[in-house]
Amino acid sequence: MLLVVGLLCGGLVSLLLLNVVLSQDSFEATELRKENDRIQLLKERETQRHAIADTPENLSNRAKSQNLQPDDSINVITPGKRAASTDETRNGTVAEDTDR
Repeated sequence: MLLVVGLLCGGLVSLLLLNVVLSQDSFEATELRKENDRIQLLKERETQRHAIADTPENLSNRAKSQNLQPDDSINVITPGKRAASTDETRNGTVAEDTDR
């Protein structure tokens, strides 16, 4: 009889310890979920901040604040015309492609 009572008490203590360990893991999982939510919110805020900073208006304002000027020496290649040399671009003259 004493053996049965001892085994029952040992089983109850084992269940109690198992319950404590599982509840600690549950609290840790909850904390990790909260931390993930906080990090996700920070990520969304940074993404929004970068999207706002990369708008054409803000990029233009930042370039002006750094005394940057638009590049006027852009070479545009149009189908049916040959690519202009730098001298032709400066003079504003581009010849037609006569090889066709």
